[in-house]
Amino acid sequence: KRQPSSSNPLAQPTGTIKYFVTVTDANGCTAVDSVTVLVRQAPTINAGRDTSICRGFSVALNTVTTGGQAPFSYTWSPPFGLSGFTIPNPLATPDITTYYQVTVADANGCTSVDDIQITVRENPLADAGSDQTVFQCGGDSVQIGGTQSFQFGVTPFKYSWSPNTGLSSDTILKPWVKGITQDV
Repeated sequence: KRQPSSSNPLAQPTGTIKYFVTVTDANGCTAVDSVTVLVRQAPTINAGRDTSICRGFSVALNTVTTGGQAPFSYTWSPPFGLSGFTIPNPLATPDITTYYQVTVADANGCTSVDDIQITVRENPLADAGSDQTVFQCGGDSVQIGGTQSFQFGVTPFKYSWSPNTGLSSDTILKPWVKGITQDV
């Protein structure tokens, strides 16, 4: 609200501005002075988009700080599962879904806060089955592979066996190891 005749006006500029004051006494004599109000932009931090990872994997948290005055200091909370909690871009390897909050402070003590959620997805279980014995002389074939647990992971599952030498298929749960013969 403008208060042009107040001896203590309230200024709330959105940018740097120079104010002038003119004082007139009862005799009509005047004096002019000025004051510059420097408006320093507060920092703004963006922690990035929420993301998902598979258990045991990591993701880089790449913050972007704009405005404010360097140097900046960073604090992540909670610190668990981070490669560092006072750096702008830590590597996150949480064991469970975690909501991280980052606070940036600039040289003027102004702060900004943002957050990011890292959702941890369970890995599927892999079961190659029991060890098998075949006799090279008999041209035996044997089926390998265990049972698929649907407790973890999300269907449909894809399978990839390696090496794929001698397998009936390297992309199914229970492939056959084709007949093994001995060259004479």
